[in-house]
Amino acid sequence: MAKIVTNLFGELALLPIPARAPLQEILEWRTDVMTSFNGTEKRLRLRNHPRQTFLYRYPETADIKPAAFITQYGALGSKWAIPLWAEAQYIGVVLANLQTISCDTTNYDLRAQSLALLYQNATKWQVIEINTVAPGELTLVGYTNAFQNAYLIPLRVGRVEGSFKRTSNGYEAETQVRFEVEDPQALTEDVPTQFLGFDLYLTPGLFMNEALSHEISTRVDKVDYALGKVAHRTPWRHNRDIRPKHVLCKGAAEIRSYRRWLMRRAGRFRPYWEPTFENDLRHKASGTVTNVLSIHAADGFLDWLPFRNHVAVLTAEGVWLCRTIIDAAPKPGDISTVELTLDSALNIAATNIRAISFLGLRRLDTDLVELNWRGNSVVTSTVNTVEIQP
Repeated sequence: MAKIVTNLFGELALLPIPARAPLQEILEWRTDVMTSFNGTEKRLRLRNHPRQTFLYRYPETADIKPAAFITQYGALGSKWAIPLWAEAQYIGVVLANLQTISCDTTNYDLRAQSLALLYQNATKWQVIEINTVAPGELTLVGYTNAFQNAYLIPLRVGRVEGSFKRTSNGYEAETQVRFEVEDPQALTEDVPTQFLGFDLYLTPGLFMNEALSHEISTRVDKVDYALGKVAHRTPWRHNRDIRPKHVLCKGAAEIRSYRRWLMRRAGRFRPYWEPTFENDLRHKASGTVTNVLSIHAADGFLDWLPFRNHVAVLTAEGVWLCRTIIDAAPKPGDISTVELTLDSALNIAATNIRAISFLGLRRLDTDLVELNWRGNSVVTSTVNTVEIQP
C-alpha cells in the first residue's frame, strides 16, 4: 500500500500488512549428485547460497483493501521491500529523531546497508535504512519517528514470483503471494565436532505422531527379455536408510541455530555422521568395557551386517561415544556372543550402557527445505535424510 524511495535500492513497493500465520519460508540449494554403478557418489555444489522465497497470506480489512489492491495491481512487476514478519522483535517506545536503535542483532536478519521496518500498525510505520550493525545496536542513515509500541522487522528486497491470488467477499479480502528474495542472507556456518573427517551431530529429531517412519532401499536391476528366466542384480555396496528429520525450534536463537545447520549442509552437498538413536545392538558385556564390545549373536550381526563398522554408544549420562569396529568375530567358547573390537577403548561400566546405535554417514535427500513459521517464534521443519555409508 505504499511506494517508498530509498537511497540504497531506489523505488520499492511495500505492503505494510502483517502476514497471517502460519508463514512458509523455502530455502533451495542446487547440488549435482553423481552416483556410480556401485552406489558411491560425488556431489558438486552449484549454488553458494540458497534461493529464498516466502509464501504470505495477507488479510485485508475494508479500510485498507482499496489501497492494497492498487499497490498489488500497479507494482506487480516492480521490486518490492519484503518484510520478514516472522522475525519481528518488539522494541517498545521509540523516540523521535534517534539515529541508533537498541535491539537483538544476533538472532535476526539485520544487516549493514540494508532496510528495516519500524511498525506499530498498518497506518503508522517507517522504513529505515541501516548504516552499521553492532552487537545490540543499529546505526541509521536517517532519523526515527516517534512510536509507542514498535516492532523492528527486517526488510529484504525481491520480487513477486508469479501473481497475486485474491479472495474477496466484496467487503474484505485475503491475498496470497510468493516473494522471491534477491539478497538472501549468507550465514556463517557452525563447524561442529568432527568424526573421521566429517561433521558429527548427536541431537535426535522428533517423532511424528509418536513414531518415526523410515525406508530401506537399494538399486535392483531386473534383466528380463520376456523369453525365459529373469535375472536380478543389486550393484550397490550398501543399502540406503531414508528417514525424515523432524525439527521444532522455539525462539529466535534456536531458529538461527537451525539455519546455520542448514547452511552447513548446503542441501545435499555436505554429509555428516549421525546415530540412528535406536537400540540397534543388544550388549552382553559385564564389568568394565574397554575396546571389546560383546553383543548377542542371535541378532544376526555377523550374518547380515558385518560391513557396518561404525557404532555410537549412549551412556546413562546421555553421552555418545563414537567408535569404529575394526573386527567382529564369535566369542571363543560362546557361540551366543559376538565380540566387536573397537578402534579405541570405551572405558565405561557395562551397566552404564544405555543403547548401542548404528552410526551412519548421512546427507539431506533434498535441496529444498521448508520452514513453517507457526507464530510466536516457533518453527517446524521436516527434511528427509539418507544414509550413504554405514
